[in-house]
Amino acid sequence: MRQLVEEMRSCISRKRRIETSSFSTLALSILLFAFFVFFLLDKMTDFPAPVRLLMTIAMIAAAVWRIPKIFRSRYKYPSDSSQIAREIERYSEKLPGRGFGSLYVSAVEFRADRSLSGHKALKDKTIADAEISSARIKDLKMHDRILLKKSLIFGSLALLLYIAWGALSFLTMAVFFGRAIGLPISYPTRTAIFEIAAPKISPSGKDLLLSARARGVIPENGKIEIAFEGEGGFDSKIERESEKSDKFVFKLASPQKSFKFKLYLGDAESDSISVKVIRPPFVKSSSIRVVPPEYAKLSAFEKKLGNFEVLENSKFDIRIIPDRKVKKATLEIRDPGDTAIKSFEMKESEASYRLEGISLKKSKNYSVRLEDADGIENYDRIFYSMDTVPDKLPEVNVLRPRSAYYAPVSRMGWSVKASDDLGMEALLLKYSVSVKDEKGESRMKKEGEFKLADLKGEKELSLSGTFELSSIGLSPGDSLSVVFAIKDNSVFREDNACGKSEPVLLNIVSAEELRSIVQDEILHTGKMVEDLSEDMKHQVKMLEIFRKNLKTGDK
Repeated sequence: MRQLVEEMRSCISRKRRIETSSFSTLALSILLFAFFVFFLLDKMTDFPAPVRLLMTIAMIAAAVWRIPKIFRSRYKYPSDSSQIAREIERYSEKLPGRGFGSLYVSAVEFRADRSLSGHKALKDKTIADAEISSARIKDLKMHDRILLKKSLIFGSLALLLYIAWGALSFLTMAVFFGRAIGLPISYPTRTAIFEIAAPKISPSGKDLLLSARARGVIPENGKIEIAFEGEGGFDSKIERESEKSDKFVFKLASPQKSFKFKLYLGDAESDSISVKVIRPPFVKSSSIRVVPPEYAKLSAFEKKLGNFEVLENSKFDIRIIPDRKVKKATLEIRDPGDTAIKSFEMKESEASYRLEGISLKKSKNYSVRLEDADGIENYDRIFYSMDTVPDKLPEVNVLRPRSAYYAPVSRMGWSVKASDDLGMEALLLKYSVSVKDEKGESRMKKEGEFKLADLKGEKELSLSGTFELSSIGLSPGDSLSVVFAIKDNSVFREDNACGKSEPVLLNIVSAEELRSIVQDEILHTGKMVEDLSEDMKHQVKMLEIFRKNLKTGDK
């Protein structure tokens, strides 16, 4: 009887193994077909990575959760000996010829419970007949033959499909399963696109250069699809940079809005790439405070960004407020006509940026460079001019003495007029003494200077006075060259930088020589007066003759 029970249990176990394997094979085949359909759809539509990953999880989750439930609901396997016997007898009724009837169930129950009603001999005979026919149980095929057939067909088709797919393009299959788990990879093509050069963020209004390189089968040109934010898309041709180059370049003129683009080169298609276009930062408000040098005694004044004039050696402070918070604000300064730029980083102060104490010795061009957190700068910034007005040297006019006259070693009277744009400090007399040697050539004897007056910042003046020539140590025969110089009140000039008059030349003579020269001048002047008188008489005489001739002509 034990052998009978073991045979029955073995039969049910065989049925469970075959049906479980068949159902698993069928489910796996359907899942593989589903993934192949997923591949076809992904190849045609290029699902985004999150969608691909979600579909993969959904299909696997459905297979893991739903398929076992379906299997358990359709196929049940008894564990009790009586139920196993009843299952075998139920299946035997479907076989051609005579089935087992209730032989096995009765034998199992009689064997398990001897107290059941019935004749003992009949019970023993039923058990003996069941044991004799137990050999027939080995030949029973109780599994679901339709399920087995479907599993073989679908499994074979799935296996052939994937073998063919791998043989034709194993790389495509590998890429698909990589994409199915969300990897950012693309299907292989004869043309491959790589090194797409496009900024993530770009300033509005500035021409943008988009480029990409290709390998494999390189076409002569390609196509670029562009869609601006909130607008429909358009496509344009993207040209090869040169005949032998693998680089393709497209120039997008002055984009004003963010956009997405996609490249098509040969049979290759790039991912959709986004470029954010934002307005460059700009100066919303500005103030430039110019402080003239202290000696000029001029008031400080304020200007906005623009062109203006300042006194040389002035200092200025600049403060700007940009339209938004920026990463860096820089004052750029360069010489007019030059491209070399000197940069000064401005310090942030609340919502503004400042820079103080910039000295301006000569004319400069300047601009303010702004760079925001995204690296966008105000590329269209203007360079303004700050022209320096020079502090002119004083002008000096000598009223006396006149040049090239003779003077004894005595007092020299002088008189000058002078003016300056910002004020004068001192009036100086600069002199040089020369004498002629035996050969008649002049040689320097001495030179020096005297301060004649402190001017205390006056801008216009007329001064006169006398100067003791004896203080210089002159001798008759010397030549004295005198220059009246005005030193202005600028603290930036060199000590010898002065406004100067024309040189006044004095010939130093003795008193006797001066008297002789004066007498000669008087005689010379008297002779000139006599000559002029005779000339006048001659002119009067000629006029009388002319008048008489006119009267004779009238008659």
